[in-house]
Amino acid sequence: MKKLLFTILILAISSKTFSQTDDEFQYVTSSKSGNEVYIHFEKDNYGTKEFWLKMTEPIKTTKNKNGKIIKTGGGYSLEYITMDCSEKEYGSSNAVKYDRNGNPTQRPDYYDTHGEKIIPGSVMSAVHKYICETE
Repeated sequence: MKKLLFTILILAISSKTFSQTDDEFQYVTSSKSGNEVYIHFEKDNYGTKEFWLKMTEPIKTTKNKNGKIIKTGGGYSLEYITMDCSEKEYGSSNAVKYDRNGNPTQRPDYYDTHGEKIIPGSVMSAVHKYICETE
């Protein structure tokens, strides 16, 4: 029953998301692991910004147990972020993870957070700087 509800939720969210071409997203930064971070602005309410955050994973080539070369990664996650610029806090909702073919796979573990402090030197710190300090 839970799997059925989860599948329905993912399909509903993915059908209501915006077109996910990189033309609508602005590049922000890359992480040490090679993930690229993009944003798409939605609202600006007196120091509280709302936007879509897209994190892409690089495609990596590795060998499996049998020695065959396979590709891994290449997917991305998309989540709606509300960021309080003055308090340096954020919350996320409506998160969905996609495989490299653009098919929804799951909700990320960090889905639906509120009042999270931004850690200095993190990817979210770079997003905060881009969103709140460069206008």
